[in-house]
Amino acid sequence: MFDYTVETSKSIDDAVESLELKLKEDSFGVLWDFDVKKTLESKGLDYEPNYRILEVCNPKAAKELLEKNHMVGYFLPSLQNYGL
Repeated sequence: MFDYTVETSKSIDDAVESLELKLKEDSFGVLWDFDVKKTLESKGLDYEPNYRILEVCNPKAAKELLEKNHMVGYFLPSLQNYGL
């Protein structure tokens, strides 16, 4: 299982905003911001912790990897997020 945890005193919205800014500095972008709590609640299910999943990508790095081995595409974000 993969886990990378950083604790912060920021609100979840502030933490996501800070992360997006830092990612941009490193040529990454957020393709998708999945608000698990909001989605489950919209389906009539209670879910207490605020939980968000960000799908991030560095397009230049993705292109370079795909040119070396197209099978790496299994590990890249979905192309639907690019409007393809």
